Amino acid sequence: MYAGARWWRLDIHAHSPASFDYGGLEGKANEELKPSFKEWIKAYIEAGVDGIVVTDHNSHTGVDPAREALAQLREEDHDLPPFVIFPGLELTASGGYHVLGIFAPEADAEIVNKVLNLCAYSGTRGDSDETANKTVLDAAKAIVAEGGICVPAHADQSRGVFSMDPRELHALGSVDSVIAVEVIDDANLGKAHQWGWVPVLGSDAHHLTTEGCPEGHEAKAPGTHLTLVKAEKLDLQGLRLALTDPTESVRRFRSGDEDPNRVEHGYINRLSVVHGEATEEYRFGPWMNCLIGGRGVGKSTLVELIRLALGRSHELAGTVAEDLKRFEPTADGSRRWWDEATRIIVDYTRNDQLFRVTWSGNAPESSALELQEGSSWQLQSGRIFDRIPIRVFSQKQIYDLATSPQSFLTILDDMPTVEKSAWDEEYELRELSFIGERNKLRKLRAEADKTDRIRGQLEEVQGRLKHLAELRATPQYQELSATEERIRDAGAAERQA
Repeated sequence: MYAGARWWRLDIHAHSPASFDYGGLEGKANEELKPSFKEWIKAYIEAGVDGIVVTDHNSHTGVDPAREALAQLREEDHDLPPFVIFPGLELTASGGYHVLGIFAPEADAEIVNKVLNLCAYSGTRGDSDETANKTVLDAAKAIVAEGGICVPAHADQSRGVFSMDPRELHALGSVDSVIAVEVIDDANLGKAHQWGWVPVLGSDAHHLTTEGCPEGHEAKAPGTHLTLVKAEKLDLQGLRLALTDPTESVRRFRSGDEDPNRVEHGYINRLSVVHGEATEEYRFGPWMNCLIGGRGVGKSTLVELIRLALGRSHELAGTVAEDLKRFEPTADGSRRWWDEATRIIVDYTRNDQLFRVTWSGNAPESSALELQEGSSWQLQSGRIFDRIPIRVFSQKQIYDLATSPQSFLTILDDMPTVEKSAWDEEYELRELSFIGERNKLRKLRAEADKTDRIRGQLEEVQGRLKHLAELRATPQYQELSATEERIRDAGAAERQA
């Protein structure tokens, strides 16, 4: 879990097994065996839902059993994800129109009973066989008076307020007791906007799975139809604030839609600093984070500590580098901000993997990189600024970069998507290969020159042999040979005598 706001999956219209028609046709009593509350709550948790509003028909009887079931599940599994239960109801107002009431998770279930009494509902609790003696407008005012949020249910469907008499609908739209409305069909969103209401979506599910849905009905189950609420905490205040900014903080969601909590970029989760006798921890979210404080409280210091831990001090230049010299890993003892006992830890998430960078003052020129695998941390190889591709820019550094025409191109080159380091490595390999091939060429040329020299010597010898052969063919050479033969014969005869 990260700090700051996130998108919470909330089912604003969840029927529990306490509803008379749960497990059967909507609006028809079901006498067959129903799932337990534990099974019901577990189905929502397994579907990835973060919270539900228990909106049984004209009853509060499902709220406490749901809370007890959640407590039992937590006892059985201490790693159970966070799950919020809002007490609520689906009230049948006069005219048969259905209205949802949503109350704070910490509110007593009896608040629902109080609203039913205020609306003069005298029918069977958990059933919708009768209507209250109060109009939708009266019911909305009663819900708001008890600190709740009123949401007309399935406004564009049967028993929805969009089918009210236009005069009643105008009266309902002219007060601030209604700020949101449940709309099932996307084609009818404009009707909600017409009255300034925020269109939301709930499952109104009466089955644990879509397989149990009767033929001819839209398949609804835990997690299929939700309202996404952007808030720091999933509670009534967070929901109320989100509804004041629906464009940025409220989304209608159906199973299969894109999860807005999933981010493709890496981000810092946590910064922990141990310095002197102080230990401070700062948590961050995957979106924009703001450090707010007066001058000199240390906002820029946190930025420089991140730079130091991630091994990016070398990116500073000029007067900025001199101004921030005290944060460099090579700073001398008289000027540096840190000492040998200083420790900086940066947790970083990327591609659903959690990395941890640990910098220590007793080894300031290198940080340790670890990857979480299960419950342990495994030491990693590689350069920190390659594995954790975060660029750090201080205000002074940005101003300094603005004076350099090439600074923007340099920043682009260092972006992970550009992969300049891979390009540089490939260039170096190609350069080495070129040098090697060039050396081979020089060797071949030397050998070729040697071959040509030897070939010339051979041709010279061959020329001499040819000339000698030509001399042997002349009459003078033949006469000389005959004279030499006669001399040899005369000498032999003289030796015999």
